[in-house]
This record gives sequence, structure tokens and C-alpha cells, in this order.
Amino acid sequence: MTYYMFINNQRTTLAAAASATATTLTLASSTGLPGSLPSGAVMPFYLLDAATQTIREIVYCTAISGTTLTVTRAQEGTGAQNWSVGDYIYCDLTAATTGASQINPPAQFDNSNAVASTSWVKAAGLMLAEQIALAASTTLTASQAGNAIYAYGNTTPITITLPLAASAAIGDMVFPIINASNYAVTVATQGSDTSTIPNLVVGPGQSLIVMNNGTASWSQLVGSNGSTLSPLNVGNAVSATEAVALGQFTGGLTNINYLQLPNGLIIQWGVFTTSASGDVAVSWPIPFPHAFFGVTATPTVTSSGAFVGYNSNTLTGANFSGWVSNTARVSVNTTYIAIGY
Repeated sequence: MTYYMFINNQRTTLAAAASATATTLTLASSTGLPGSLPSGAVMPFYLLDAATQTIREIVYCTAISGTTLTVTRAQEGTGAQNWSVGDYIYCDLTAATTGASQINPPAQFDNSNAVASTSWVKAAGLMLAEQIALAASTTLTASQAGNAIYAYGNTTPITITLPLAASAAIGDMVFPIINASNYAVTVATQGSDTSTIPNLVVGPGQSLIVMNNGTASWSQLVGSNGSTLSPLNVGNAVSATEAVALGQFTGGLTNINYLQLPNGLIIQWGVFTTSASGDVAVSWPIPFPHAFFGVTATPTVTSSGAFVGYNSNTLTGANFSGWVSNTARVSVNTTYIAIGY
């Protein structure tokens, strides 16, 4: 991108004559001139004849080397002239530059008090600079930060690898990644960043925004698919309108046999065998802290017409009996579910 650059109080004369076709000008003094111009910068100069001070030409300086300017001649409707030693040359505003004045943008990850151009704002990720479409696995670079990264046109799953987090200061690299394809996109880290976050899978039609948050760390800022992206950590809920953390569901399915819900309700289950000679005492996997609501016991074999009842229930267990009639006990394998809190 071309932009105009200016310096104050730069007025000198030509140290050598220049024809109308010359592309370099030699100055009598380089005082105040920068040693070089940044990439894309041009510096407007006026040329004015010393004899009559009525002949003018505007040139754009594209490079500086000591007292030598490389210039583009006859700008903004002026004509190329032959210039003599001692003719005036000075940097100043022109009609074109005042109509489209631009500042020298800071470097992409500049953290100073320099004035920010729109190009810098885009490069910093505050405005998306442009769209980069990827149809194959690609490793991103720090210079692509602030661009919208689209997976599009790929016919198989692809991997988008982030740059090293240390490539820029913390928070300076933000990558919005959109999967506009029909295939999964894995967002991976590299080098020392590999162990800081797991590889993230962005499903078709979903999106993700990541930011470097350390010298070897990336953070997921936004993700539209909680089942395939890194889960969001939440604290324990304390009211009915708050999200519940999985850690608030205590118990388990393997060799634990109970589940306690965040509201305190406890569901317990187990297996036992009744006796043909009397009641069988069964203890719950854990005691109910406050109350026992009830239990359902189901024989695993019902072809004999067996049924199971219970009595003497407490917070810690109950007695169970198996029957095939009102008077005949039976030994039968039984499952149960008990509820309390």
C-alpha cells in the first residue's frame, strides 16, 4: 500500500543540474531527511526555479540515499522541467496529498503510542484485514493474524497449524477460523506450544477464534461447537439460573453405583439375591444423609411369577424378601433402584 510521508522544514537547493528525464536529484544538503523511506512510502517535493520563482514541478520521492533522491517526475498535472544548480527543492503538502493524506502505519504488533492507521487496526485483528481461503492443510504465519481464515474447497479433512505463540507479544495474534467446508478442520499448535492446548476440531459450518496468551500458549476465545471444541470451565452453580458444572454430579457408574445431583437428590442402584429361608439385609452404596424416599426391586427372572418386597428401611439400607406366592419364599436374583437425599 502506498502512503505519503512528510518532514518539516526540509528546504534546500539542487547541487547538480537535472534534465527533464532525470530520475534522480542531487541535493545540496540532506539535513532533516530520513536515511531511507519505509516500504510503500512516497515523499512529495516541489521544485521551483531560483531565477523567476514561477516554474514549478511536483515530484514523488520513492527512495533516499544520502543527498540523492530517486523520484517520479511530473506529478499532479505538472510538467517535467530542466533544472539548474541552485534551484529550490522542498517537501510540502500538495493537492493530492491533502485529499488523501495517510500516516506511516506502525509495525503490525507495535505497542507504543504511535497513531494507528486503518491498515494497522486490521492487522491487529480489530478489523478483519481480508479473507484467506484454505483448501489444504496449512501452517499459518504471524503476519496472517487478523485475517479471517476460511476452510473452503477442501475435499478431505484438513489441519490448520497455528504459528508459535512466541511469534508476537501476548494477545497480538488473533485468528478467526471458519469451517465453510463439508469436512472437519483440526486446529493444531506446533513446537513448544503442542502441549498447552489440545488439538481442536471445528466441524462443518462452525467457527473458532484463538489468541496467543503466552510465550507457549494459545487460548480459545470463541467456539460455536462445545462438543468438539475445548470445553469452557465453569464454577459450581449456586442458583437455579446458573450453569451446572459436571463436577457437581458426584458418584459414578463403575463400582460406585450412585449418582448425586446438584440439588442433593441421590439415586442408588445394586444387585442382590433373595433367600428362600428369610429376609436379606441390603446396604445402600452410601447412606442417604437426610431421607429415604423409596426403592424399586425387580427380579431378573419373572417367569416363575416371583416378586420382591422390602421392609425395615433406613437411611443405610433395607431388608428384602422374594416370593412366588403369599406364603412361599424364593431365592431370586434382584436389581434395585433406591432414591433419597
